[in-house]
Amino acid sequence: MTDDSHFKHLVRERMARTGETYTAAHAALRPDATPHHPPVARPGADPDDTVAFTGDTGYAEGATGRAEHREQGGPSSMAAYLDVDPALSVDDLVMLGSLGITPDDLAGIRTEWPGCRLDDVVSLHTMGVTTDVIVAWQEVDRDPGVHDVLGAVSVGLTPQTFRGYLERFGGLTVNRALELYTVGITP
Repeated sequence: MTDDSHFKHLVRERMARTGETYTAAHAALRPDATPHHPPVARPGADPDDTVAFTGDTGYAEGATGRAEHREQGGPSSMAAYLDVDPALSVDDLVMLGSLGITPDDLAGIRTEWPGCRLDDVVSLHTMGVTTDVIVAWQEVDRDPGVHDVLGAVSVGLTPQTFRGYLERFGGLTVNRALELYTVGITP
C-alpha cells in the first residue's frame, strides 16, 4: 500500500469526477505504475532511476527516472519549480514530475489562474486543459471556476458553444450551460 495519501486523494477525486474504478483512475494519473506495483529503485542503483514491475511476471517493464528525462531534454530543476511556488513540498515535486507537469506548465496555469490550488493544477493538466484553453474561457466568462471549466472540458462544452448560450441567456453561468449541454440542448 502506498504512503502517498495526497496521491490517493487525487485518485479518489478523479474516481468521483469520472466514475472510473480506482485502478483505472490510478493508471490514468500514473500510467507507468500499477496500484499494486509502484515504481521502485533498483538495488544499489541511483535512487532516481526506477523500474516498474509487472504484476504478471515480476520483471521490469522499463527504466523511468533520470535516464528517461535526459532523453526528453533534461530533468526539470527543483529551483525552477520553487521559483513558481516556494511552498512546494518534496511530495508535491515528485507528483508534478511523475505526472509530467513542468515548471512552465505550472507557471502558465498559475499566471492565468492566480491562487489555483495544486490539486486543481493537476486536474487541469490531467484533463488536457492548457493555458490557451483557460484564456479562451476567460474571454467568454471573466471569472470561470476551475471546476466549471473542468466539467465543461469533460463533456466537450467549448467556450464558443458557451458564447452561443450567452447570446440567448445573458447572465448564464458555465454550470447552467453545462446542464443545457449535457441534456442535448444546443444554442
